[in-house]
Amino acid sequence: MEQELIEAMAALDEDKVLQYTQDLLDSGATSVQIQSYLNAGLQKVGKLFENGDYFLADLIVSGIIYRAAMGLFCSSMRRAGSKSLGRIIIGVVENDIHDIGKDIVCDVLISEGFEVIDLGIDVGSRDFVEAVRKHKPDVLALSGVMNFALQSMSDTIKALDKEGLRDTVAIVVGGSSVNNQKAEALGADAVADDPADTAAFCKTVVERKRHEE
Repeated sequence: MEQELIEAMAALDEDKVLQYTQDLLDSGATSVQIQSYLNAGLQKVGKLFENGDYFLADLIVSGIIYRAAMGLFCSSMRRAGSKSLGRIIIGVVENDIHDIGKDIVCDVLISEGFEVIDLGIDVGSRDFVEAVRKHKPDVLALSGVMNFALQSMSDTIKALDKEGLRDTVAIVVGGSSVNNQKAEALGADAVADDPADTAAFCKTVVERKRHEE
């Protein structure tokens, strides 16, 4: 059933994706396992896009299907009144409006038990600074797809440093504009290749902070 879910995700077959996701839930599969299968399907979608077999509209559809599948178990992952694992602020940086990946990351983080403050798209450095000052998050996640997003990420991190807030929050960057080398040059703490990477980093940050308290 796992492979069927992966192939259905790659084929953008929403009915089958939802069916297999529900079947896996009923069989006792964990959210982490199901996310890994969905992510594998998304990776295949990405390859098809790179090869010219899929187009931007197909990427948008894949994000919609992914979120629909996540919706089958997100609500059951959070008990009413339960304490969140930690607080995450996320946003697409200034001058970039590509939010498909960001929205998927939000769903994954919420399903894992995090409180997520989504600032949306085209978020300026000042808005990120004020959000960090106000909400005191454990992690700040900056997303950007276009190459010029790197400058916006750099401006945001420098602004946090100037305001004395850089050391109060861990920063993870994601999106096709970044890689390990670029993240290091930006002064970020980590780069995330997919939603699972982002969630894993956030968990590591929160666990480390608890041990230090």
